[in-house]
Amino acid sequence: MKLIKAQLEYGKRRNSLLCKTSKAESHFAKLLDKSGIYYIREKCCYNFSGEWCYVDFYIPKFKLGVEIDGKEHNTTKHKIRDRLKSKFLDEQRGIFTYRITNEQCLLMNSINVPQIYQHVISKSKTYKHRTVSAIEKEREYFFSICQPLSNFDVRKKIYAYCKLNEVTYEFNNLFGLKRATAIRNKYLISGINSHDDIFYSSIFIYAFDANDLKVKIDKFNEYLWTKG
Repeated sequence: MKLIKAQLEYGKRRNSLLCKTSKAESHFAKLLDKSGIYYIREKCCYNFSGEWCYVDFYIPKFKLGVEIDGKEHNTTKHKIRDRLKSKFLDEQRGIFTYRITNEQCLLMNSINVPQIYQHVISKSKTYKHRTVSAIEKEREYFFSICQPLSNFDVRKKIYAYCKLNEVTYEFNNLFGLKRATAIRNKYLISGINSHDDIFYSSIFIYAFDANDLKVKIDKFNEYLWTKG
């Protein structure tokens, strides 16, 4: 029952969080957009016991959650809650947490996510190093199960335009796209199989060529303009 409640409350609570006004979070989002790294705002994380929480920014490629804290997080109550939240994300969801204050965030002129990730895992007690060969095996296995379901070459470069933040991402292959977005395989493949339909996915417009993507984006923006 707790899990069902978490799932039912997800949309309403997430929309509420996305509508809040935060100069620091808006600034951080712009820095991430400039870096070209895909992220999810107000990611909901829950387990089968019904425990759940939201993460300000979730970066799937690194399984990294970024929390931007206001002054209220300096209270004893919030510090305890934040520790429990980080523990839950780490142990239950395999997500590492990086915390900065609003003030620290607003002083940032750029962001180096790999550097932040290395800093976080250096302090983690649960991080397990993965060798290059292990990642290569995972990639080859991924290709082997996805290629029969795909009408395109899964090893081919893919461009993805995000409708939510109007940023274009470039990936070396389907595996890179999967790692960066954490989209379920069936939705990922069906979306790219239908890449000529710019309305098929509510999040991305896909293409295998930069010029083709530009044409699709222009077509999508023209639709939005005539609709609005």
